[in-house]
Amino acid sequence: MAEEKNYENIRYDYSLSGENREIIQEYWAESVEMNRNYEVCYTVGMRGIHDSGFVTEVIDQDTSLTQSERTEKKIHLLEKVISDQREILKEVLGEEKGNSVPQTFIPYKEVLDLYDGGLQVPEDVTLIWVDDNFGYMRRYPGKEEQERKGGNGLYYHASYWASPGMSYLFFNSIPLAQTGNELKKCWESGIRKMWVLNVGALKPLEIDMEFFLRYSWEAGKNTRNTKDVTQFISRWINRNFSGNFGMDAAEIYNLFAQINNVCKPEHLQSDKFSQNAYGNEAKYRIDILKDLSDRAGKIYQFLPEEEKDAFFELFLMKLQASYYINASFYFADRSRFFWEQGGMQAADSYLEKSRQMDRRKQELLYYYNHLMQDGKWEGILTPESFSPPPTVLYPAAKPALVIGAASLGVIREDNFIFHSHGGIEKIITLFNKGCGEIGYKAAVPKWLEVSETEGCVAAEKILTVRIRESERKICFEQGRTGQIIITGEDGIRYEIEIQAEKETAYPYREHAFYAEADGYISIPADGYSENVCTKEAAWRKIEYLGRGWGAAMEAFLEAAQDRAIESDAPGISDIRQDCYLKYPFFLENSGAFLLEIHRFLTLNPTGKVRFAVGVDNERPVLIETDTVDEWKGCWKDAVMNDGEKLYHMLPWLSSGYHILKIYPVDQYVTLNKLVIYTEKWKESNFGPFESAFYDGIKWNTAKGADMIPVNTEENQSGFWRELYGNPADRELLLPMLYAAPDFWKTERLYTRSDEKENRLGVVRYTCCQDGTKDILHQFGEGLFMEVDGIAAFEAEYALENSENAYVTASLPDGKYYWSHTQAETDGGSGFAMMIEGKGRYWENALEGPGMHYRIRIQNPGTYFVWLLMKFEDADSDSCYLLADGMQQDADRIFSSHGGFFTYSMKQRWHWRAVAALDLNAGEHILSVMGKKSGLRIDRIYMTQGNEWPPVDADWRESRRILFE
Repeated sequence: MAEEKNYENIRYDYSLSGENREIIQEYWAESVEMNRNYEVCYTVGMRGIHDSGFVTEVIDQDTSLTQSERTEKKIHLLEKVISDQREILKEVLGEEKGNSVPQTFIPYKEVLDLYDGGLQVPEDVTLIWVDDNFGYMRRYPGKEEQERKGGNGLYYHASYWASPGMSYLFFNSIPLAQTGNELKKCWESGIRKMWVLNVGALKPLEIDMEFFLRYSWEAGKNTRNTKDVTQFISRWINRNFSGNFGMDAAEIYNLFAQINNVCKPEHLQSDKFSQNAYGNEAKYRIDILKDLSDRAGKIYQFLPEEEKDAFFELFLMKLQASYYINASFYFADRSRFFWEQGGMQAADSYLEKSRQMDRRKQELLYYYNHLMQDGKWEGILTPESFSPPPTVLYPAAKPALVIGAASLGVIREDNFIFHSHGGIEKIITLFNKGCGEIGYKAAVPKWLEVSETEGCVAAEKILTVRIRESERKICFEQGRTGQIIITGEDGIRYEIEIQAEKETAYPYREHAFYAEADGYISIPADGYSENVCTKEAAWRKIEYLGRGWGAAMEAFLEAAQDRAIESDAPGISDIRQDCYLKYPFFLENSGAFLLEIHRFLTLNPTGKVRFAVGVDNERPVLIETDTVDEWKGCWKDAVMNDGEKLYHMLPWLSSGYHILKIYPVDQYVTLNKLVIYTEKWKESNFGPFESAFYDGIKWNTAKGADMIPVNTEENQSGFWRELYGNPADRELLLPMLYAAPDFWKTERLYTRSDEKENRLGVVRYTCCQDGTKDILHQFGEGLFMEVDGIAAFEAEYALENSENAYVTASLPDGKYYWSHTQAETDGGSGFAMMIEGKGRYWENALEGPGMHYRIRIQNPGTYFVWLLMKFEDADSDSCYLLADGMQQDADRIFSSHGGFFTYSMKQRWHWRAVAALDLNAGEHILSVMGKKSGLRIDRIYMTQGNEWPPVDADWRESRRILFE
């Protein structure tokens, strides 16, 4: 509008009076006029552009004001904004309609402080309360707000373009149980006038959208289709598809949403799930996702042809895409895991599996956009391209650099002790350190059984170890020790000590209890033995709200404000008689042990989030979290992990029977799981699986490695490849993106990047025919020659550690280096360099890890240095560039706010001009120094020209020359 009317230098700032304010009013008035014939709800108030705060330059620059005076003036200005907007409504719509038309005010983050500071909102305006953008309500209206004439409304998210690295825009993974429970709490808290759902892209969120709308329509009614999410999904499936698959689909979808929401696919990072703490939780999770995808796939195959496309769009696509993405990360993590153990063949094998999963995902997207319904939905599901921001791509694996002769390697669990009520199986992993196959034999005590006692290992082989069923009773009555000896045909021998612990004397006749075993007692929150409630306070069970699986327990307090207590309040001991969850447990060892509490995220920015913990008859201890609102405490980690873990050291407890009690303190506090660690705590995502429970009659077996689904083979891969169409590589290859030296001269954060068609080159790095491999010998030798104003070379050459290309460690600790990962160049066989880990930062360019390259310049002048790079977010988007040890002046660096981040380039490989160097003729050292860990660099291109670096098929690297 401003451009069309030749308005210049107009700013969206109401503190600028005169013409600027008049033009803003004109803009608002025209918007009302455009929509006068529609059923419209008008939002009053004001905030800045791109979700920024209320812009008030005149007030902010008034140095005579104190902070409180400045806030007061902003409040008065915002009140004037609202008053002027309401006058505009009456002027444009007429007095009667202008007064009666629905109006809302959103006390959201940009203006929430002003609202809490005393902003007067007209009584007939509806207050809209907002979640934290991730499906967790931030706050609810107080008593006075509930009595307002305008009432209260809700703005809820099922999709969100967030801060770097936090967006979730592919498909919604918030469980319907969570959405339903948040809506229930809103209704209970008086939010009943208007509910709005931010749904983003419609296609992947049809179920979620309909659930929200139906819940909104049915809220407050005794009989509701949405009261039971299982019934809702079942009816939804049976209404839209034949075959009566509703209950099967509901079971699939509920577990899928829970296991997926632990870490949304868009938020996946390397090593998110442990492979060796309390079992392989990473494999357990990926096997569940695959099992769910396969089960949904079988439903698809039973449907009539005319229903299959709709089922794929509405249901199946999400399950398959989630499995492919998660599997690509799991296999990449597995590749790095074996590289660190010396299993180089397995490192390469798992990289290939990761690439296969990535390709399967690309084939799915190609089918969805181009083949299904003859391309009807082309362009509607493009999670790898901007906009919106691309989802996670290319998880970092670690391919082998060198593979030599075959040799046996063994990985075993830290604690090879069998407990009568612990995990049934133990795992031994065999791997080949070299090429080909390596034979092995295992000598095993007679009371044990091993899945294989001899055979050959190529990349990896898993051996399961358990006590023979016929030997279990005597083993645990008397206790036993033994040794498994594994010998490779290369002569290497591994001795593994095994122990069966004598069973303790349990109080079978007296109590039910959870039993200590394997170094912990793990209790689901809904696994209580007693739920003691009153009319004023209760714990209520919320099905399908557990983290990953199961239910959660939520506190409901009729008079929440009266329940708030301080830790030194005189009446704190009375809580024991009021309301609590009771968990009996049995300790084999005495000590002061760590209690880990898994908390479902509830927020309370105007109050506190607390509960109390008591053991036996001891006085309860108050547990409080700082995570009470977005960007407070551990909120970011909590929304990225679907919950928060809190810790408390229990008092010294003797061995034997005890009672753990959990008391509610603040409204809606919700718990998923409780873990008492009796041995050293190990870092993991889920924590230990549920411990064995004696119910007074029989034992319920502990859950562990035996929970892993049996069928994990790619038994349907051929069917899906046929359906997806097996497109050619060129159909799936993403365009190459470019950021030239003038990239930052225009606003780039939210805009598309320049690009051109990408084409792969020939495969460069491969194994020899005998399976051996030596990548370093393919690098060549000598310094890098600039010819005709161009020098081009691979970043991985620094791995050779010669005088012409080498790496250096971080200073002063020497802990961190640039190391290698895979790249998509060299026909898909390439290497890149990265500093592993998250969140490491070097403020001094000379102290970061370095990659250094000796270059001979023949044509002196200015060179633009381009890097082929990939970053995940704003925490991994930067490096330093030095020439002959000297950092470049700021005007010679092409970056913004100290980094390279833009939404269009996150997760994507792209060429970026990072600096301009003035180089004389002769030899120089070019250094790429670490600034933020996680950045990947594949290639380096230096040019005196303005051309873009070539794509892979056209890449020609500089000659390397040896000089005496």
